[in-house]
Amino acid sequence: MDTFYDKKSRILNELIAEQMHTSSSLQMYSMDMEAVVKSRLSIAKESEVVSKLIRKNEHTGKTEEAIIAFQGIILACILPLFEIKNQCLDDSKWLSHIQQSVTITRLGLDTFKQIIANSRHTYSMFSCYIPNTKLVAISEFIVKDKSLLDNTNKNATITASNCFFTPIKQTAGLTTVDIGTELNHCRSLVKVDNANYKPTSPIIFQIGDIVKLQASLISISSKGNYTVKIILRSLVLLNRELTMEATLARMLVASSQPVSMMPLPQCLKCHNPYVGHGNLCKGHKNAVKEAADKVAG
Repeated sequence: MDTFYDKKSRILNELIAEQMHTSSSLQMYSMDMEAVVKSRLSIAKESEVVSKLIRKNEHTGKTEEAIIAFQGIILACILPLFEIKNQCLDDSKWLSHIQQSVTITRLGLDTFKQIIANSRHTYSMFSCYIPNTKLVAISEFIVKDKSLLDNTNKNATITASNCFFTPIKQTAGLTTVDIGTELNHCRSLVKVDNANYKPTSPIIFQIGDIVKLQASLISISSKGNYTVKIILRSLVLLNRELTMEATLARMLVASSQPVSMMPLPQCLKCHNPYVGHGNLCKGHKNAVKEAADKVAG
C-alpha cells in the first residue's frame, strides 16, 4: 500500500473513532455481543420466508427496523443507472431485475476486521430463527479475501444492496417498495416512462471514496435455504477532500507538465490508481506520480 491509500486509511480510522462518539446510530464497528444485548437487537419473523433484524426503541418502547452504520472505502458500486441482470429482458420486466449495490473495504486494517467479525456475529443471530441449519452464507454478504488487483493483493469486503426487485413469486412476504426515495435516495433520477429512469446530475460516489453506508439486515427464503441480505438504506460521503475526483483535480493542478484528463479508475488498486495509465508517456507518468505523492503526503 502506498502513501495515497495510507492516508485514506488513516483518515477513515479517525472518522470511525469520531462517529463512535458523536453518532446516535448503531455502529457495526462496536456491535459485539455485549453491544447487541445493550442495543436490544433481536430477530422478528415477518412471514414464513422473511425475518428482519429489529431493535427496541428505548424512548418509545416500540420495535423498529435496526439500521446499522458501516464505514469503508468503495471497492465497487452499481448506482443509478442500474445494472440489468439480463440484457434480453423486454421493457415490461426491466424493473424486476435492477439493483443498486455498494461494496466497501478497508485494505486489511484492524478496524475493518472488527466490522467483519461483528457482521458475522449479527449474521449468526438469524440461525436461531431458521430451522434445520438452512442458513447459508452468500458472497454478497461477506467475501473473504477478495482480489483487488491480482492474486497477491486480497482484502475482505462487505456488500450492501438496495431493496432488490425480483419476480413476485420470489418476494412473498416482503414489503412492496415503490420507485421512490428508497430506490432513488440521492434524488438523481427522473422518470422517462413506465420502465426507465435517467440521471439528472452526476453521481458523486466513485471507487476509492470514503463513505458511510447505513443498512438493515433481512433473511429471505431461497430455493429451500435461507440467506441474509444487507439492505442499503443510505450512503453518505465522509470526506470530500479525498474523493477520487477531487484528488485528480488537485494532482493535475500540482503537476508542472500538462497532463490530459484521465478516466477515473474502474477498480480499486493497491497502489496509486492515477499512475501507470497506458496512454501516458514515461515523462507524464513520472510527473503525475510526483504530484500525486505530494497531494497524498
